Amino acid sequence: MAQNPTETKSKENADIPKALRKKIIRLWKSPSFAGSYLGLSNFRLALKLDENIEISREELRKIMNTDEDFLLETRKIRKKIDRRKINVHGYCAT
Repeated sequence: MAQNPTETKSKENADIPKALRKKIIRLWKSPSFAGSYLGLSNFRLALKLDENIEISREELRKIMNTDEDFLLETRKIRKKIDRRKINVHGYCAT
């Protein structure tokens, strides 16, 4: 029997309970958890293997983007470094 595609979509987009959201954030911050302070892909794999929590990458991103510590930890730092200016006009290598 073929499933209705709208039914499977609604199951995938179902809201995750608040308790599970808190548990996922707590696990990411816990130093004793093997997948803590990793990127999303490795953290998702650790959740699946160690805690038997299977979650889509998009849902995990939505959950983790609500946590301030995660955003600070994973944000790329882009700062322009001031360089020393050197005048090479008239320099002769001979």
